[in-house]
Amino acid sequence: MLAIQNKDIPTGGIFLYEVKWDGIRALIGMNKEKIKIISSSGRDITMSFPELYNMDYIEVEQAVLDDVLVVLDKKGATF
Repeated sequence: MLAIQNKDIPTGGIFLYEVKWDGIRALIGMNKEKIKIISSSGRDITMSFPELYNMDYIEVEQAVLDDVLVVLDKKGATF
């Protein structure tokens, strides 16, 4: 699901909002042994993110994450 940009926070009713990160939109599929990252255009971009290959820190049977991959500077801003 893609975020839409709005300059004002909506009022009246229940609304959820999130920061619109400037990064790579991706689906990440993983299980105990491997990870696969697919871009929003459908390309397999797993090899572009070797820092994610180590699955030791992930304790899931399997998962699919709808994600935006970003790099932050020391102040927490994307670049």
